[in-house]
Amino acid sequence: MKFTQNTKQIVVGSLMVSMMSGMMLNSQGEILASSQIHQNNEVKNTTRDTVKVGKAEVTFIDDTTGALLYVETVIGPVGNQCDYLAVYPINAYMAQGYRLVSNDFPDDGIVYTEKTQQYTVHLEHAVTVIDPEHPQVPGEPINPEYPEGVKWPEGVDEQGLTDTVKETIHYLYDDGSIAAPNQVNEIKFTHQMTIDNVTGAIVQDQGWQGQPQDSFGAVQSPDIPGYTPDYTQIDTIQHVKHDSEDIDKTIIYSKPVDNNHQTDTKPTVSEKEQVVQFKHAGEQETSNPVALPQTGQDNHWQTSIYLLLSLVMSLAIVWIMPWLKKSK
Repeated sequence: MKFTQNTKQIVVGSLMVSMMSGMMLNSQGEILASSQIHQNNEVKNTTRDTVKVGKAEVTFIDDTTGALLYVETVIGPVGNQCDYLAVYPINAYMAQGYRLVSNDFPDDGIVYTEKTQQYTVHLEHAVTVIDPEHPQVPGEPINPEYPEGVKWPEGVDEQGLTDTVKETIHYLYDDGSIAAPNQVNEIKFTHQMTIDNVTGAIVQDQGWQGQPQDSFGAVQSPDIPGYTPDYTQIDTIQHVKHDSEDIDKTIIYSKPVDNNHQTDTKPTVSEKEQVVQFKHAGEQETSNPVALPQTGQDNHWQTSIYLLLSLVMSLAIVWIMPWLKKSK
């Protein structure tokens, strides 16, 4: 006794028994009309009457991977109604995470004919979208009707699908005391992914999305009368990620400096140097810097006096020169 490939039949000597209907076939594949089969697989009271056999094949295909899942072969007397229904294996596959795409096997069954009838059932992997509103329990079966099947991976629970990044701004006086309440802003991140119900693999990861956005806006420092902040605002912080560190900033307020009581640290000049230039006829221009003490008078008067002295000296020289020539 042996099983034939791709059929649910048992070969007993030169006879073949259909496991589905209990029919017996001869070596030509014809059905023996009045066969009796005992539990010990011995054939008794077999007549010579035969009928023709019809056959149907139902092929199950995984459209997601393109793999051939299974071929169901059924046989029966030509002209008889086939009691096979594809819905049962389809339901079994769906319990394992598949989704029915198409099935051309008639819902009300078929009638066997002399020609082999072929039908195809197309299935694909069902998927589940996971997000904070639809979390799952890691380690639990993805398909409850098939508990020995694939399990939910890590990170599909609510905690694994959410994250928060905070921005805290402290407002302090320069002595360390609190100047204003803290400003706290936060970005909530959510994670969405798509899981293959047959394999348990992540087939699409939509990533982390900031709500309402992935940046902190600019924050103006509050106005505190009589004090000046070291920063008038905290600038915009962009491209914050779900795993970014929390942001902590501090604004220091201090009293403005009173310029009326501020000591002038700039150096002062106690004396000013004035340069008096004399020109002599036939001589090159020379300069003799004469340092004069600062008298407190207006510089205009000082300049006028020096010019007057220069004029008197020039006139004296002009008057003396002819007299000296005559005396010689």
